Amino acid sequence: MIGKYMKVAGRLFHNMKQILYIIRYMIIYKKTRKEISRLYSENNAVSKSLSNVFNAILEKRISMEERVWIEKIESLRNELNASSTKITIADYGAVSPDLNLKAEEMYRGRVVTKTIGEVSLASKSSM
Repeated sequence: MIGKYMKVAGRLFHNMKQILYIIRYMIIYKKTRKEISRLYSENNAVSKSLSNVFNAILEKRISMEERVWIEKIESLRNELNASSTKITIADYGAVSPDLNLKAEEMYRGRVVTKTIGEVSLASKSSM
């Protein structure tokens, strides 16, 4: 008899977790919609374009052509991320204050050697 109650309690707990997940998703969705509307109301071409893109993503309105391009870009990104080829670049990124760089040195950037994968991962996408 107790086993039967435990099964029912387990199903109820599982259902409650699913309901909480849906509620959390709805809250995030509503906040996201509000932010997209705010972005659209900024009344400039870039904001309107971005809000249209975000709406399309949120509503999963991506054309087949766009999907193909996204897949190509992500495939290239994965290839770059895996590359161990070393390159020398000028790094203008933030550095430790301990380096005590002069203004001219910061302007020129630091010459560093990194792998293509390291550089690519520093600008990764979350698609």
